[in-house]
Amino acid sequence: MNILPACVRCAAKYSTCCRTEPAVAHLCFPLSEAEWQRIAPHAAEACGRPGRTQEENTEAFAQAMKRLFPGYAARVAELFPVPGLRWRLVTTPEGACVFLGPEGCRLPRSVRPWYCLLFPIWVQNGRLDAFDAKECVVCEENRTLPGVLAAVGLTEEEAKALAAALYKDWGLG
Repeated sequence: MNILPACVRCAAKYSTCCRTEPAVAHLCFPLSEAEWQRIAPHAAEACGRPGRTQEENTEAFAQAMKRLFPGYAARVAELFPVPGLRWRLVTTPEGACVFLGPEGCRLPRSVRPWYCLLFPIWVQNGRLDAFDAKECVVCEENRTLPGVLAAVGLTEEEAKALAAALYKDWGLG
């Protein structure tokens, strides 16, 4: 499954990027149809049940997406109308992704959602940056972008390619 050592340590120590507070699960990153097509053949084996659910778009979610995709406000509004529905990964009642196991993600790395593969990296206008994730071993142990990239097993070019795939799946680039 290509589990990264930092991710294993993070899953044991923190809530991780694979968990959220149940009260804010409605803000989880959306799942494109193309991503689901990659995941679906592995879902039952990885978590024993369907791994996606529909979620209502809220104004708070739409604003969060507009912050992540500045310059694409009109397209974001088309993709995630309020009211409207979107797909996202299922979370447990405790807020954990159903694909999260004791040693990290149970999905093969090659089929994970783009956002999951990139985290804690984000790419806007070809520029890489790292989120300031407070409960992330990668961010805690690495204060530089090259260190963060190395810890998540990506080169700058690979991160840009993942971001390009994410943007393409959503019709944003």
